[in-house]
Amino acid sequence: NEAVQQGLVPAASFAFCNIDKVLYSGWAGQKTPNDPKSPAIDRDSVFWMCSQSKLVITLALLQVLETGKIGYDTPVETIIPELKNPVIVHDITASPPTYRAATKTVLMRHLLNHTSGLAYRLCERASPDGLTTAYTSSCYGGEHTVAKFFELIKGGLPSVPLAFEPGDDWAYGWGCDIATFVVERITGRSIEAYCQEHIFGPLGMDTTYYLTSTVKSRLVDLAIRQPQDRTLKKWEGYPAGKAFKPIISQEVATRLFEPTLEPHAVKPIEDFTTWPHLQFGHGLCLNTEDWPGRRRKGSGFWYGWAGTYYFIDPTTGIAASFNAQVIPTKDLEVYHLWERLEEAVYSALV
Repeated sequence: NEAVQQGLVPAASFAFCNIDKVLYSGWAGQKTPNDPKSPAIDRDSVFWMCSQSKLVITLALLQVLETGKIGYDTPVETIIPELKNPVIVHDITASPPTYRAATKTVLMRHLLNHTSGLAYRLCERASPDGLTTAYTSSCYGGEHTVAKFFELIKGGLPSVPLAFEPGDDWAYGWGCDIATFVVERITGRSIEAYCQEHIFGPLGMDTTYYLTSTVKSRLVDLAIRQPQDRTLKKWEGYPAGKAFKPIISQEVATRLFEPTLEPHAVKPIEDFTTWPHLQFGHGLCLNTEDWPGRRRKGSGFWYGWAGTYYFIDPTTGIAASFNAQVIPTKDLEVYHLWERLEEAVYSALV
């Protein structure tokens, strides 16, 4: 409430739990910034999660791996032939870009921890402050197909570009998008149908990937902070608990929190996030040291482009989710509020 009243964020929600139950859930602010007629957000308001959805896709792929139909070392191209014969890009800014043929194959395990080389930075952005073309609806021209997705990420190259040989480094990118296609092709179902049956349904979640009229009416508008005066306005661009109903095994769940990267691959994560002492498990970023007054060593976490954050702390049993809708990504006011809320939780509970 204080942050909203001071105009630091237009709206936000926050919740945290221990291993037994939700201990707090609260929200404040209006759906649309600077609009006195805007309704207040409530418990049913919808936030655009962006990259926080990667964990859902990771769980889906882990479930498919548990069936034995594929293994961690199965070449992805056996299921996704569009990924055959990738190229390693030397200079994406050259005209034309310089590249060579990759000598290694992308494996299923590489999709789980961003070591495939499928890097976002190799794809053109729709606008300086926007998402990549492959994440921008208008760039598809109505052709929302897997073929069009690969066309966009290739960007004129003869095949899919990689930033490095698979398994040799870490770069944030398309791994979970490719994992989605793997799940769909192996199960013969859309990711929506699969997740409804195997993830959302068992967990009792009223969740969907589709922007239905009902969901759209509950959306919190995205705000953008103006660089000149730091004010906010509506963005007119694109729009470990107790598993009572387990959706993956204990063994697979443990892998979410087990470091997977070689030491040389850690620095790219720290450069990307600006946070120190990190690793990456299957689907989760991990802090390798305690964050003073906050989450403990070994916690798993991530954040979404539009201003949403979460963490899961196995040591204390605390998990929390914080949601705002403010860009640029990692807006300082939003992130500082997230820090303060986390510190307040640990001060009270630990």
